[in-house]
Amino acid sequence: MKYGYEKYNSEQIDGSGKKRICGYFVVSDLHKITSADIKLQTDELCEEIAAHNDWILESIVWDANHKVDTNREGLNIILDKAKNNEFDILLMHHVTLISRQGGKTFDYALQLSKYEKTIYGMIGGSYTLDDLADTLHLSMARRKQYEDLK
Repeated sequence: MKYGYEKYNSEQIDGSGKKRICGYFVVSDLHKITSADIKLQTDELCEEIAAHNDWILESIVWDANHKVDTNREGLNIILDKAKNNEFDILLMHHVTLISRQGGKTFDYALQLSKYEKTIYGMIGGSYTLDDLADTLHLSMARRKQYEDLK
């Protein structure tokens, strides 16, 4: 199992007036992944959602990965969901964990921002692109590229 995707609350989302939340996490595939690993991560995201009265869980997406330079299928699913406007906020434990490489994390966040999606970390709260650029210590070339986009 390299990734997982599960939808929630399909019949309750339309007309709820709540922000639709897509949760994302990564579990290490160095060892056997158990259903307990997935449940623990999912429960943490659900607890955070429950703390916000104006949020409703739309889906949970996860990747099993430990390598730095690999394609994560779950992230591709999230980009497709963003393009189709299926959620409003991407919820993660910590936003900098999108990728182990700061540049890739920023590129991914930039793609989500083009679809007007918010990225929210259980640690750190809501992140703007400026916040991420500062947090990820982007290279000078990447920083210039970002400044040119603004």
